[in-house]
Amino acid sequence: MKRDIYNGIKVGDIVTNKKIWGDKKFEVKKLTGNDYLPELFVKELYKPDTVGNYCNFDARHTQLYDSCNRPFKKLNKKILHKLILKKNIEAKREFLIRIKHGNV
Repeated sequence: MKRDIYNGIKVGDIVTNKKIWGDKKFEVKKLTGNDYLPELFVKELYKPDTVGNYCNFDARHTQLYDSCNRPFKKLNKKILHKLILKKNIEAKREFLIRIKHGNV
């Protein structure tokens, strides 16, 4: 049984953590941690792969900003809302991205 401890975040997504880094954006490289403390291993976006550009974020305080794979990008708001009510994870992810970009 897959648990939703990462709040719908997947590998390859772009996330932010305003409490720690402000407006910087990070790409998720790996989902680590456990049920008690879920963590994301992230790299700063558009930076080279060096040790100084990697860090761990607490997945509970991280916000989804964008994703390279958005299958529901062109869906109407009403249809998206119906899918959210049916507890579809991809619909929830798309809704969170639209909120972050102000396109709701």
